[in-house]
Amino acid sequence: MTGRDQITRIIPHRPPVLLVDEILSVVPRRTITARYTVTAQRPWAAGEDEFPPGLTIESFAQAALVLMLWERPNPDVVRGAVAVAGQGEGIRLPGRARTGDVIEHRVEVVRHFGDTAIFRGAATVHGKTIMEVSRLMAGLRPAEQLIRATTTEEAA
Repeated sequence: MTGRDQITRIIPHRPPVLLVDEILSVVPRRTITARYTVTAQRPWAAGEDEFPPGLTIESFAQAALVLMLWERPNPDVVRGAVAVAGQGEGIRLPGRARTGDVIEHRVEVVRHFGDTAIFRGAATVHGKTIMEVSRLMAGLRPAEQLIRATTTEEAA
């Protein structure tokens, strides 16, 4: 089992936007099972008991990123690469997580090519599916290229 300290050595996310607490199992380039505990001590809580669906998707995407970077950690986007979500399809949210729930993500690589991967999987709470993902594509792009593109757009 891997905790938050190890996760932050793999991906660049940090609290309060780090939405993966532990890795239960990983088969590099194939599958990962990760957990996130929904707490009330988060900026989005503001008296709300329900975890926002968009953050459930983000938590799943972070688990996918840990899987993608397991063998090649990239904790610093300024000197390394930036993870970019490309496309999501067939994302279904039949349930919601609430404060105190533990979301368990099961992510599987459908295809991996270069610095891009396609994932699928599901998220559950107490064994009940709260999200299904048919396809989520993510890629790594050099930070210097993204910084240069932003600077060029601002100058225009």
